Amino acid sequence: MADSGKIILASASPRRAKILADLGIAFDIVKTDAKEVSYPGDPERTVRENALAKGAAAGGGRVLSADTVVWLDGRIYGKPSCADEAKEFLRSLSGKTHSVFTAVAYCGETAVVRSRVTFRELSEADIDGYVAKVNPLDRAGAYDIDESGEMLIKSWTGSYENIMGLPTGPLVDWGLAPAPPSALKSRILRVASHLVAMLEANSLSCATAESCTGGGVGAAITSIPGSSAVFKGGVTSYANEVKRDVLGVSQETLDTVGAVSPETASQMAEGARKLMKADMAVSLTGVAGPGGGSAEKPVGLVWFGLADAKGVRTEKAIFPGDREAVRLQAVLHALGMLTIAAS
Repeated sequence: MADSGKIILASASPRRAKILADLGIAFDIVKTDAKEVSYPGDPERTVRENALAKGAAAGGGRVLSADTVVWLDGRIYGKPSCADEAKEFLRSLSGKTHSVFTAVAYCGETAVVRSRVTFRELSEADIDGYVAKVNPLDRAGAYDIDESGEMLIKSWTGSYENIMGLPTGPLVDWGLAPAPPSALKSRILRVASHLVAMLEANSLSCATAESCTGGGVGAAITSIPGSSAVFKGGVTSYANEVKRDVLGVSQETLDTVGAVSPETASQMAEGARKLMKADMAVSLTGVAGPGGGSAEKPVGLVWFGLADAKGVRTEKAIFPGDREAVRLQAVLHALGMLTIAAS
């Protein structure tokens, strides 16, 4: 019988248990034998139905259940049945970009999250070495990003925890986890380390132009040993005159659409790239709160810019939480944009 203050995790996955423990969520484990389905052309339906079936088999109440598959070219890769099949999975994924789908179900609500992973070109020795080191039989696709994933993975985008098997976003949305700063900071360090490795591998450099995050992106990058080889520098352009006089944001832009706008983010990113003579630069400008928001530009709104040899593009996000949470989530998003550009 589960403690009434705990949720039930309908999974025996040690990776899902680790994620919940790291988030400070109390839980008991109930392993189920729910029958799993597979729709090769519809991985979202596959994981959603399987997650719901596992939850139902656990008996109801505050049950959290999940299902993860790897998907490539219309084929679903679940857990391999033996070492030979695990090796066959890894051969099929070698040198390719595949998707990881996870469905999470809790008290009648479901969410499906998708991430992408690119494998290195794997030799037979690479595959044999990985299978010998890591038990692949309880892992979708026969691998795990969190345990010796560097042996296989060239790059990834999206939720790191989703690739592990339990995305944290839905847990925050459902009030199970408050997205504590410690968890966000841990994710920031992982992504920053991955970014530095990607930049080094591809002989690229980056720079930053930050407003609402006050230098947080640059601080994350420079916390990684070896970052001096790839990070040119950053501008903390908190005041509009710094955006204008240092980064080259036009006064007309600031007067007409304001500092928190795609136009300003775009000009900030391009200005930082030129100023630092970097291969790419990311910019952030937003409303971190608790004050300063409006109906048009609410607290949590952040505009991002990314400038590289392909041009300048912008992205928009509205982050939940207090000032610290908004800033940390913005830093994480910016690092993700740089990682994608460096891949």
